[in-house]
Amino acid sequence: MKEIAEFEIELKKRSSVFHPGQTIIGTVKLQLTEPMAMKDIELRIYGRERTRISRPSDQTSKIDVQSILDQKIILWSNDKDESENVPSGAYKYNFKYRLPSGTDMPTSVDGQMHFNIRYLQKPPSKQNEKAISCLCFPRGIIQLTANIDRYGYCPGESIVINAECSNLTDTKMHGIRAKIVRTIVRKCTDETFTEVDSPGGIQTPTEIDERENFHLINQLFQIPAIPPTTTGKLISISYAVEISVLVPYRDNIHVNFPIQIVTSPMIKSVMSSDSSTSRTDSTEAQKCILNPLLTIA
Repeated sequence: MKEIAEFEIELKKRSSVFHPGQTIIGTVKLQLTEPMAMKDIELRIYGRERTRISRPSDQTSKIDVQSILDQKIILWSNDKDESENVPSGAYKYNFKYRLPSGTDMPTSVDGQMHFNIRYLQKPPSKQNEKAISCLCFPRGIIQLTANIDRYGYCPGESIVINAECSNLTDTKMHGIRAKIVRTIVRKCTDETFTEVDSPGGIQTPTEIDERENFHLINQLFQIPAIPPTTTGKLISISYAVEISVLVPYRDNIHVNFPIQIVTSPMIKSVMSSDSSTSRTDSTEAQKCILNPLLTIA
């Protein structure tokens, strides 16, 4: 429109990343070069969740869309049923909106993904043991005790792993492995698809001899570039750290620690929301787009 020289949204907060329960404060700037007929000026905050599943075998696809948020804020109104001419000039309209809190606001997952955890706890150690036998003859017991330093991490940070393996058998073990287990659950209409993979892992280079106690002390395991944990109506991504003793020719013995993957470094106090990290998701998943300016973390 030739009457509009400027029409933009300016946020008070420098970062465009927001958490559920936070308040969005900003200003809508409007500059008219000549009078313009208006009835009202409205700001809309909109979020939606979208998933698409394609089947190359029969060349079909399904698309499902769920509305998460749809809020309208009236910035200016003439309180009449008909439009009126607004004189040329520069106008500013301040607004304030508090985002819903709780589980109704899943994290953004749309190419650029942001998520934040406000506090953390140190997980306790976990133990597991397994009896080994061959042709019904007992060969001994394997015992595994392990822990990690916390529950939440962002890509690029390192998990601190401590583990102890008591190999009370007459068989060498192939070492200790730590890996991230990712579970992706996608829903589309009446179908649910679950995918489990491992985006990264490490393994000790040496074997664990028979009748040996092996200690893994403060082993660092760097988190690769992966999308954050999220729980939505259509898409859920969860993670765990699996620490295993590699048993030759048999099922491994392992312990699991559920973790949260976030995009801001975690500390034991309230997090600053001015820092963010971008990650790219290769799946056809888009979630919670609240205007191109906003990302829910």
